[in-house]
Amino acid sequence: MDNNQFADKDILITREVVEQVVEELQHRIEQKEIVLDIQLAHTSVKNINRDLLFQLFYNIINNAIKFNKHGGSIQITDQGASNKSYTVFIEDSGAGIDEQQLGEIFYRFKKVATRAEGYGLGLAIVDSIARHEGLLLNVASEKGKGTRFGVTFGVNHL
Repeated sequence: MDNNQFADKDILITREVVEQVVEELQHRIEQKEIVLDIQLAHTSVKNINRDLLFQLFYNIINNAIKFNKHGGSIQITDQGASNKSYTVFIEDSGAGIDEQQLGEIFYRFKKVATRAEGYGLGLAIVDSIARHEGLLLNVASEKGKGTRFGVTFGVNHL
């Protein structure tokens, strides 16, 4: 991502990007009968590439579906912190990740035990996009109870 292919910087409303991602993944959500709850303000972020942000949320939400239980839930919420940061949280009721493996989830081609599908690139892409766009990622997970991703936009995005 070091070329100018993703140089365009946009002003976006995160809720709209997340809703577009959910619309694209709706068939998978329905297939697993997942209850999805989106509680996002209409917060805008700036100096960010729309396509990359879409891909970042797509990969996180896709994993929340893929590793969720049938009839599980996904909650997408946000929180601002006095105009210095803004975080979007994606929390699922899925398989969760062992604490010892959390540090390895962003490595390319590395799959943790519960993540048998695919090539192990989704979260590496998320990490690469976050670094490129100056976003902070936070992950908390408990085996058997689910995972919570936080995507934080800093002051230069607000």
